[in-house]
Amino acid sequence: MIYHFPKVDFKKYNQPIIDVLSQLGVEAIFSGRNDILIDGQKFSGNAEHIYHQKQRVLHHGTLLYASKIQDISDALNVNPLKFEGKARKSVKSRVTNISNHLKEDIGVEKFGERVLIHITHLYPDAIPYEINAFDKAAIQKLADEKYSQWNWNYGYSPNYGLKNGIKTPGGFVEVHFNVEKGIITDLEIFGDFFVNKDLQPLIKGLIGREHQKEKLLAVLQDLKSSDYFNAISEEEFVQAFF
Repeated sequence: MIYHFPKVDFKKYNQPIIDVLSQLGVEAIFSGRNDILIDGQKFSGNAEHIYHQKQRVLHHGTLLYASKIQDISDALNVNPLKFEGKARKSVKSRVTNISNHLKEDIGVEKFGERVLIHITHLYPDAIPYEINAFDKAAIQKLADEKYSQWNWNYGYSPNYGLKNGIKTPGGFVEVHFNVEKGIITDLEIFGDFFVNKDLQPLIKGLIGREHQKEKLLAVLQDLKSSDYFNAISEEEFVQAFF
């Protein structure tokens, strides 16, 4: 018996978007591995995952319809001196909104309706699924027990290094540290502050801790970091790590 497993096929699942835009007089093209462009500007990025014993494909993506481009730019422009990600870097592209290229702005809801109509036309056997109360309860349970947990949000995150500095009543404090699987693996502290005693016990006590603000603050309070610095409280010092 020969099994035909689904495969990752970004173009197949993005084609309905391109078709609908063409119907509306906008030329869009599939580009690279998982993007859709208009006039060389990106308005959609996508991802896929094959699961359930390779029997199903989960495809999801974004569509910038009428977003505030400046807000997107501000969110993506991270200070390179502060954050050094060790994950695969994304290639920055110019972005655009779908609505900017339409002769008539039909609104995001009507645009979505047109996409759904076109998909059901392409695939007559496709039936839109309505989420019921049982589904919502199962989704909430999964969110509470898995996706809102620290292990999921930080424990599986890529390794990274962070450098940050803050001004405090006791002087300028700068920290350099690396994080692996959400855990601080090494740490250095610099600045023009005055110390009351050697910082090495404090540094040693912070290594191996989760890079999570509430938990790190609890550790600083337990270690009494304010005893090490002159006029720098635990609440002030923790800000340097974020």
